[in-house]
Amino acid sequence: RESVISGAGLTDTVNGLTGVMRSYNLAGSQAAATQATLNAIVGQGSMHFQDFNKAMASGIASTSAQYGISIPSWGAAIAFMTDRGVPAQDVSTRLRMSEALMVSPSSAAEKVGVAAGLSAQDISTQQSGMSDALKLSGVNQLALANDLRKPDGLFVALSDLKTHMDAGRVSTDMQNASISKLFGGGRSGSTAIALYNNLPGLQQKYNAIQAGSTTKAFDSDYNKALSTQAGQVKMLEHNYHALGITIGKDLMPVVSSLTTGLSDTAGWFAKNGWAVGVLGTAVTAILVPAMGVKLYRALGAAGTAIGDVTRFYGKLVGSVLGH
Repeated sequence: RESVISGAGLTDTVNGLTGVMRSYNLAGSQAAATQATLNAIVGQGSMHFQDFNKAMASGIASTSAQYGISIPSWGAAIAFMTDRGVPAQDVSTRLRMSEALMVSPSSAAEKVGVAAGLSAQDISTQQSGMSDALKLSGVNQLALANDLRKPDGLFVALSDLKTHMDAGRVSTDMQNASISKLFGGGRSGSTAIALYNNLPGLQQKYNAIQAGSTTKAFDSDYNKALSTQAGQVKMLEHNYHALGITIGKDLMPVVSSLTTGLSDTAGWFAKNGWAVGVLGTAVTAILVPAMGVKLYRALGAAGTAIGDVTRFYGKLVGSVLGH
């Protein structure tokens, strides 16, 4: 159903969902709720589900889970920054390193940066930014690690840094410089400054994701998508896919049995050439009707999928013709 909402392929959708669920060791019964959360994250940012899947390739889910950071928390940061033009994949890569630096010693965090594909220079920049932020704020990594484990962990941790820097009368320029480097500098760094100086905006994203992370909200998005022509085309595609699986599953035993039978029969005829002319007609008369019965049963088992395809095709044609 997420594929109908977002237009993403089934494979992308399944990979995105299962990757997050594995990272957080979530049970299968939590799939619907997790998908609703991911759908809310994508909806709050300037991205498509394909963009979100690329972001997951950075390892942001596994690193965040390791440090106890909730899915809506890092999702809010990605949504906030993509709204301001930074690609989701770039955000997630920088964010993964920033999370590691808030929790781990610099040497341990460096391994995370390497795994995320960051260059040595990028890693050094972010390490320098974290070092500056800790010195300027007086906050230690243990405090930040505890902050990150709270429901809206990233908001709490960044708020902790800002509160202490403000209390220590650290200049805005010095604060911004440390936060920019913490998030890798350049475009990501400048957007991180906007996030740091608008923490209520980050919290709003988090709250909106929380509100949208319900099966009721997900069902509403699905029904809206299904009412569009694009949604109906996507559902038609899925039903054809399901139809192919159903028919293939039901016919495979028939094909397998038929192949084995023909092989055995051919072997017998090879040894008893005199019987070819006598039994050829009889074998054909037996196999063809049997195969026809099996095919009929297989198509009957696929009737539901065929009916779904037919109904959706009818709706699609009707919408195109204006009926």
